[in-house]
Amino acid sequence: MLHFKKGEAVEATHPKNPENRNRLYPASVLRATNNNRLLLQYHTLFSDHPPNNPLRYSLPLSCVRPKLPDLLNPWFKVGDPVDAYCHSHGGAAWCSATVDDILENSRYAVSFWDEKGNVSTERAVIEQCRMRPHREWVHGYWVPPLPSQMDNNIQYTSSKPKKLKADETYKSCCWNSLEMKSKGMAMSTLGFVTTVRKKLLQTRSKGDDKMI
Repeated sequence: MLHFKKGEAVEATHPKNPENRNRLYPASVLRATNNNRLLLQYHTLFSDHPPNNPLRYSLPLSCVRPKLPDLLNPWFKVGDPVDAYCHSHGGAAWCSATVDDILENSRYAVSFWDEKGNVSTERAVIEQCRMRPHREWVHGYWVPPLPSQMDNNIQYTSSKPKKLKADETYKSCCWNSLEMKSKGMAMSTLGFVTTVRKKLLQTRSKGDDKMI
């Protein structure tokens, strides 16, 4: 199980809709609580009482992930899965989306994902500086791997958690794909992310998300 330190920067779901992992808000860990939960202080969400104070809320571990390391902003292509930093439900969040069009002045038209990971009708124009490549956090690894994880010497399968509550198909999908990515084999990023999201939703619907 992943352990977070006090003060560690993380990304967390909205407290009023914790199952929607397509909207992740910057936060810091205050402390661990009982029942595998973390007390967080959000950076962009604020309380009503007292007003304008950073919101503090306790969330299950499955709704929290480490802060994605800063990545160089690449030139995105149409169809790329991305995260767009924009206002959502009361505060700024990293919102999952798909690039629809490339515009002038380093801007992109994107379509946001709904709670189930499907492309919705909600669209926006986002500046490149407020976008990043989309990544999933799966059993202690970024999927697809970060550039620093693409070293051929890294053996992802050698350090699998010994106890995974996901089904065998899900494990095979995640780990085999990590191996393919690390070896530089061609693979559709969007297709892979979509597959992983479906397996995550299936696993979490069975209540097996404590190890994530």
